[in-house]
Amino acid sequence: MSEAGQVLASRYRLERILGEGAMARTWLAVDVEAEGRLGAHPVDLDGDGVPDAARVAIKELPLSRLRRWKDYELFEREAQTLEALAHPGIPRFIDHFVVEEGAQQTFYLVEEWIDGESLLDWLHARVKLPEGTVRRVLREVLEILCYLHIRDKPVIHRDLKPANVMIRPDGQLVVIDFGAVRELLHEEDDDGSTVVGTFGYMPPEQLHGRASVGSDLYALAATACHLLAGLPPRDMPLKGRPFMLDFRPHCAVSHDLAELLDAMLEPELEDRLCDADQVLALLEAIERTAAPAEVMTAPTPEMAITIPTSPRALERPQVLYALSLAPTWRYATLLVGFVAAFFGPPGWLVTAATGTVGSLNLREAWANLEVMRRGAILSARVAALRPTRGGVELEYTYTFKRRTYLAALVVRSALVASVGVGSVIEVAVDPLHPEDSVPLLGGGKGLGG
Repeated sequence: MSEAGQVLASRYRLERILGEGAMARTWLAVDVEAEGRLGAHPVDLDGDGVPDAARVAIKELPLSRLRRWKDYELFEREAQTLEALAHPGIPRFIDHFVVEEGAQQTFYLVEEWIDGESLLDWLHARVKLPEGTVRRVLREVLEILCYLHIRDKPVIHRDLKPANVMIRPDGQLVVIDFGAVRELLHEEDDDGSTVVGTFGYMPPEQLHGRASVGSDLYALAATACHLLAGLPPRDMPLKGRPFMLDFRPHCAVSHDLAELLDAMLEPELEDRLCDADQVLALLEAIERTAAPAEVMTAPTPEMAITIPTSPRALERPQVLYALSLAPTWRYATLLVGFVAAFFGPPGWLVTAATGTVGSLNLREAWANLEVMRRGAILSARVAALRPTRGGVELEYTYTFKRRTYLAALVVRSALVASVGVGSVIEVAVDPLHPEDSVPLLGGGKGLGG
């Protein structure tokens, strides 16, 4: 198996593993030849000294990990398909080679590295997406499917889902992971024995190893339902028939879009809308009378960040707020310890114990104050509100430097009286330790730059 720092084919320097499955894994690597051709001032957004255009993604498949020869055929099919495609919404094919070390053979596929977040990441950060944004996703992915489906040999992706749709930093969508792809030739071209895809997004015919262009449209509609409802299709109730998702009760969606999704979700292939061009035309008709889509950009915190150039001077309400975020009962132990100090040596032991417990609050309050003083102010999404001892557990998500964080804090009920699941709140995030954050509720608000 390859290791970080290794150079493959005298050209690709492996950096780190992006993902790993039972058989293959994907590396982030640097194309050293491209790096040398990029000139004196290449674009380097993350500032690590490696030009963005020199980065590539490399899929590695050792022959020893294959459980069946069909897995190698799928890997080869992905390479051949990507090499024949040229679309801004599909990763660009770069290279395909085999490395032999003794009796060990390892296959490699090199493709364009897509910098950005997946729709699944976006979903985690936002809980649910508004209809306007979901229409935008549908439109852009439909345009990619039109390109794939109208080829002389239509290309079927077979695994459309939020994790396989990326958002570039400029907002453009890219469909990735063509490992399950198939060219539609003749029905006898597939013996029906290969089942690929992800449960919940697969229509019934795909479970039997049969896929068509209509299978991708079912998966796209299931993806849209996931984005609208914030609920994976496998967890949704069914509407009287197997595979017919009952998504309406879980989201706010217009009648016209819901009807279009229903037509794409029909379990029987002959009843389903199976033409990407037709679906795109119907979607455009809906959009002509609907509210405009939300601007689609990767959910990086740079969109709404305020970072002070020097530590903020906090006012009294903000200091009291930071103090109030620690459990109230611990403050009470300080009072008990103070009284116990007047009862001689036995009381001093109580004072020492309660002082230790109470000091935890002071340490927490100081840490919260430090985050509020120097923290970046950005938007977070409330993921859950759970009544608990001492108040309400507030769980929220936020994205900083292209990474999504999940945090939780028990706060007084009054602080979240006007907040619900899905609400947007402000948080202060420590730029040096992004996992440390403070939700700005009540006295925490008003921390300008």
